[in-house]
Amino acid sequence: GVFSEVYGAGDIGEKLARSNVKLVWFTGSTRVGKQLYKIAAEKFIKVILELGGSNPCIVFEDCDIKDTAVLIYGERFGNCGQSCDALKRLIVHESIFDQLVVELKKVIESKKVGDSLSKDTDISSLVAKRQLVLLEEQVKDALDKGVHIVTGGYAPENLNGAFYKPTLLTNITKDMRVWKEEVFGPVLPVVKFKTEDEAIELAN
Repeated sequence: GVFSEVYGAGDIGEKLARSNVKLVWFTGSTRVGKQLYKIAAEKFIKVILELGGSNPCIVFEDCDIKDTAVLIYGERFGNCGQSCDALKRLIVHESIFDQLVVELKKVIESKKVGDSLSKDTDISSLVAKRQLVLLEEQVKDALDKGVHIVTGGYAPENLNGAFYKPTLLTNITKDMRVWKEEVFGPVLPVVKFKTEDEAIELAN
C-alpha cells in the first residue's frame, strides 16, 4: 500500500485530486493544470505542475555549427519531439542562420522514421492519432501564413500509425500556431535575430 496506480480518464484524476491527499503532482496540459490548481487551492494543499511549454533555444554566432546541429536535433526530435521540456523554438543569429539550417537539414534527413521496435529506427510514432491531427493543423496554419518547409512537413504514406516526418520550418511569423503554441511532435520553427536583446525578447 505504499504506492498504488489507478488508471482512468480525467474524471478519475479529479476524484483522486479531491480525495484525502495532501499534495497533487501533475504533468500534462495547461487546461487540466488550471483545474487541478483550483482544486488544490480550495483544499489548501500543495501542488506541483509541469504543464505545456514552448521552450526557446538561442544560438549565437560563435557556436560550432556541426556540433550545435547534432545537439539541437537531440533536444528537439528525441522521443519524436514528445517531451514537455524539449526545445520547441530555435532562435539563431542572422550571421549563421543559413549555415545552421543547412546543417540541421542534413542531420534530420539522415534519420530514419519507422517502427519503434526496429533497431534501424531513429524516430517513431506519435503517441496517438489525435496528436498527429493537431500537428498537421498547426503546420497547415503556418503554411497558410507563408512558412517555408525546409524538410519534412508531412505524414509518410508507407507507415500505418501516427507518424510524421521530422520537420524544419523557416519564414516564421509570430501569429503562427507553431510559434504561439506548444508543438508536441517533431516540428521545429527557426527564426533569426540581430542583437542579444532581440533574441531575449523572441525567447520570452
